[in-house]
Amino acid sequence: MKLDKIPVPNETCLVEIVSDNNTSNHCVYFLTIEGELIDHVKVFDATVSEVVSLIPHMFIIQFTPMQMWEMQCKTSFNRIFEPDVIPYDSIFAWQMDSELVEIIRHFGKIKNVLNYLETDEFRSEAHIVDDFISSRPTPIEMESEEVHRRGIVARNKMLKIIEQWVL
Repeated sequence: MKLDKIPVPNETCLVEIVSDNNTSNHCVYFLTIEGELIDHVKVFDATVSEVVSLIPHMFIIQFTPMQMWEMQCKTSFNRIFEPDVIPYDSIFAWQMDSELVEIIRHFGKIKNVLNYLETDEFRSEAHIVDDFISSRPTPIEMESEEVHRRGIVARNKMLKIIEQWVL
């Protein structure tokens, strides 16, 4: 079956395309502003460009499970075991939190909105990246300045990688 368009649910704030590691099969996830799954569509035998051209949406992120695994390994600072590689079509595994959705949408505006960096909206949203990087999301980061410093470095690396995935 050949698709002409992938319908995007109205509540969608972020479209996430997770491609299998050979990138010919994809699962397109539609997420709310809170990062929760609204719906998903599987697409087979298509390039990422073909899939993106079927989605009428401004906020799209695309990656493979291997890229996610590599990012988690590169940005891990307080983990004993390496993360699992999650299959591209593991539906609920690819939800995210609202803070990450907001950051990805911010990156999408930087990439896709003409002169966005000179707008009041950009100036009012620029803090969200810094807030995420400097946060203390774990109890150990609240207690240890050394662990918090490593967390800042790891979150900074993580956002640089994620920014490259934003289309």
